[in-house]
Amino acid sequence: MKICVIGNSHVAAIKLAYEAMPNAPHDLTFFAGLGRRIATFEIADGKLRPRADDQKIKYAIGVTSGGLTEINPKTYDGFLLMGMSGWVHQLVETVGRPISVGAKACAITDYWRAAPLNSLLQNLRKITQKPISVGAVPLLAKERQGDASPEGYSQFLQLSNELYFEGFNAQLLGQPLDTIVNGDATEIGFSRMSERLIEGKGEFELHHPEGENSHMNQSYGTLWLAQYFAQIEAQTKR
Repeated sequence: MKICVIGNSHVAAIKLAYEAMPNAPHDLTFFAGLGRRIATFEIADGKLRPRADDQKIKYAIGVTSGGLTEINPKTYDGFLLMGMSGWVHQLVETVGRPISVGAKACAITDYWRAAPLNSLLQNLRKITQKPISVGAVPLLAKERQGDASPEGYSQFLQLSNELYFEGFNAQLLGQPLDTIVNGDATEIGFSRMSERLIEGKGEFELHHPEGENSHMNQSYGTLWLAQYFAQIEAQTKR
């Protein structure tokens, strides 16, 4: 399958892992740029294009995609959107608490409707009905402190899909459960030596500073892609 990947700096771990695969089972094309502006594509002639005044994003996606400056949905079999929302650890903590279902629902829907991802999903669905998957922003990385269950994280995924993503006929994908510690964090090893998405240079060689715990490394990306590709295979067999 040919997959169009759209996202911000969290794409770096996935892109590094993909480029290190000797025989990737699917063909991924990346349209990535720093920050939330990557979600501000506009529709023109049935395609997604950066705003005319946003030369920085236009250049960034050209670099990461290998020279493309617009997204033609006819070219791809499916779409993977990465990042473009706030940190999820607080939301995971909220839905894991013994509060009412209504309160959890409000927290979930408010979070996603306020995310930059929301406008991108709306525009993408206006021009294609092809499959859309969304990769959740990684949980912040921390040292393991115990064996807490990721039940809150599982609830977050389930409620997000039921209350928000099903309305777009899309699916939110969580990070591999074996990367989660303490029930609401990513194991610290997956953030060490994480590499930047260098907008404007197209390089993935500079590491985030020590102690930065929001971006993940290639090892994380490898596990994430394995899970994603396994899901594609399972869906195609149905």
